[in-house]
Amino acid sequence: MMYDLIVIGMGPAGSTAAFEAASRGMNVLGLDKDHFPRYKTCGGGLSPKIEKLLPVGYESFLEQSVSTLRLSYLSKKRDFQFQMPIAFMVMRETFDHWLVQRAVRAGVRLQTGESALQIEERKETIVVHSHCGSYEGRLAIGSDGALGITNRLLNSRLNLKSAPGLEGEFKSLSDTDQSAISIEVGHAPSGYGWIFPKKGLLSIGVAGMRGRVPVKRPYRNYIKSLFTDLPSPMKESGFPIPIFTGRKIKLASKRLLLAGDAGHLVDPFLGEGIYFAMRSGQIAGKFSKRFIDSGAPTCEYQDEIEREFYPEFRGASRLASLVYRFPKTFFDLTLKHPGVIQMYVDVLGGKRPYRNFLSTVLKTAAFKVFQTGG
Repeated sequence: MMYDLIVIGMGPAGSTAAFEAASRGMNVLGLDKDHFPRYKTCGGGLSPKIEKLLPVGYESFLEQSVSTLRLSYLSKKRDFQFQMPIAFMVMRETFDHWLVQRAVRAGVRLQTGESALQIEERKETIVVHSHCGSYEGRLAIGSDGALGITNRLLNSRLNLKSAPGLEGEFKSLSDTDQSAISIEVGHAPSGYGWIFPKKGLLSIGVAGMRGRVPVKRPYRNYIKSLFTDLPSPMKESGFPIPIFTGRKIKLASKRLLLAGDAGHLVDPFLGEGIYFAMRSGQIAGKFSKRFIDSGAPTCEYQDEIEREFYPEFRGASRLASLVYRFPKTFFDLTLKHPGVIQMYVDVLGGKRPYRNFLSTVLKTAAFKVFQTGG
């Protein structure tokens, strides 16, 4: 059977791409190595700007909305409260399954428990080989993550670095504050720690956002700083965060596009990737229709992703280099100028670009130094 589109990997990027293409009348096959619902290591925090990508009724799979940010540097803490939510919390098992089922309802044929083992680009088609068989299509979208076959196929000569992360899920205690997201910039070298509250659970983790730094010891120390009696995690695992590194990578060949983590389309400041996964999947799904109908060159997809994502990623990368190099300075700045955090919340909501936020922070920091005489 010939498909218009084969989607390899049905996480948020792939399921969104498959949905967009099938909704436009395309014959779509979705492949994934796992069966859904499946567990996924992830903090599960969705930035507010993701609302414009979700349909009416999305509240049904939210664990909760959070409107308080607790920022800390070692033993110092400060709460910032906002009128609107700063994040939506989800369990990836539920959220990803909902997106997959939405794609299936749109007409996508779903094949789970199949890993793509080989991809063969031909003159007029692309063939995906799995241990169960071979599938032929006119175009494919690779959304199988940073370690998947599609990224290696297009960028085999690049040494693309990912930020190391380690996270555990813990039962929340009766006296644990469930109303706030906590971000800690003191324990992790060149990175941060987090606590994301969910119904009856806390996702607690550490990531090193600037280079391949060890995170196991900072993670253990962070956990010890939070609890009097060290609990055992319900689940715990390490994972790579495929942040944007500033290098121009190949997002498209003649018949293959990369979306989400497979294209390293992850915010290099906080490592937020779900919004960018869904947005790149949306762009890829819409582009696939143009490709089928008019033969639009795939370089147009790469150009569109670079125009929309890369300026923001570059601003986020510059911010990360400053904050994670001077975490105490950043924390002290927010204590004296709490409006800085409000501006960053505007970034999360898509109301302010990173580059504008960064320039404002630098001016504020310079003013502080001038006031204190250096």
